[in-house]
Amino acid sequence: MTLVNLQLHDTDGTEHRATYQPTVTRLVPTAQGANSEGIQGAEQSGNLIFTPGDNRVPINEAVAPTFDNGQTTKVVPNVGTYMVDNAGRVTFQPVPSYIGRPSAESVKRVDMNGTEVTATYQAEVKAATPTGQDTQSTGLQGKLQTSHLNFTPGQASINGQTATGAFSAGGTTICS
Repeated sequence: MTLVNLQLHDTDGTEHRATYQPTVTRLVPTAQGANSEGIQGAEQSGNLIFTPGDNRVPINEAVAPTFDNGQTTKVVPNVGTYMVDNAGRVTFQPVPSYIGRPSAESVKRVDMNGTEVTATYQAEVKAATPTGQDTQSTGLQGKLQTSHLNFTPGQASINGQTATGAFSAGGTTICS
């Protein structure tokens, strides 16, 4: 900051001088990231928290939070789609075949001074492999035989709870 020199004269004509130097403290907003875990193919979400450096300079709600691509939606090929709303809630829809822990995604906000702050969202997708039960049939040659195959949706432990994956067919009848 630039010093400001002040000079004034009193009623007797005596000169008085003073120097003024303002001190401006930078306000830095803070952010808290979020993690989530979900079963293969299922949507999951987490809430990012953005806090102003001072209540007199709030987070600018008129400016939407964005990913590093400058958008509120980000598609990562072979992984999934991320979306962030104005409240800082990140929703992740993995592609059906994806399992694992993708790279964390950064979300940026600004305060009313334009100071940027970022938070990260980390998702984890756990495998849910369906299983099938073998079956057999016996009968005379040339005669119709039928059997019913049973498939069970996959399961995974999500936040200490057992979650069951989506599955489209509960059983199939085979005729030969």
